Amino acid sequence: MRLFIALTLDEELLQEIRSLQAALKGYTDQGLRLMPEDKLHLTLKFLGEVKEEQVAAVEAALEKVATASSPFTLQLNGTGCFPESGDVRVVWAGISPQLALSDCVERIESSLASLGFARETGPFVPHITVARIRGLEDSTRLRCTTARGSISPCSQDVTSIKLMRSDPRADGTHYVLQREYPLGNR
Repeated sequence: MRLFIALTLDEELLQEIRSLQAALKGYTDQGLRLMPEDKLHLTLKFLGEVKEEQVAAVEAALEKVATASSPFTLQLNGTGCFPESGDVRVVWAGISPQLALSDCVERIESSLASLGFARETGPFVPHITVARIRGLEDSTRLRCTTARGSISPCSQDVTSIKLMRSDPRADGTHYVLQREYPLGNR
């Protein structure tokens, strides 16, 4: 099964992302695909294909990570595109970096590396993928629209991390909650 660890979004953050997506709708006929609301999340770590016999160990590791991590506040802040130059492939909403989030991600990386999962090679760049793009001819105009379609800074309290399963279906991939882990000693 395909698994990833994520934070889900509350209504206030989703409303801001909907506003950004509304500003991007003019590009949907040019290869831009807005992410459906049920797929909007902040990925902490993508595990990929995980064997059934590994799932219990992953779950136990995440339980320890969550217990050792404190609740924190997630702050939505800014927009942008990946890659930074050339043809745009992703439009994102940014998350303000903060120590509690970075610490949680580092605990996840360390804990899962001990189970044989590869560590991320680059730095953690917290973001929410808002749209994906294929074949857009004029990335410059989209970059300008993204910059103008900025979002209002807002925040949400994070009290848990979630192990999610990605299920391929005939109508597209569906994300299913595998297990939720409350943060801190509860």
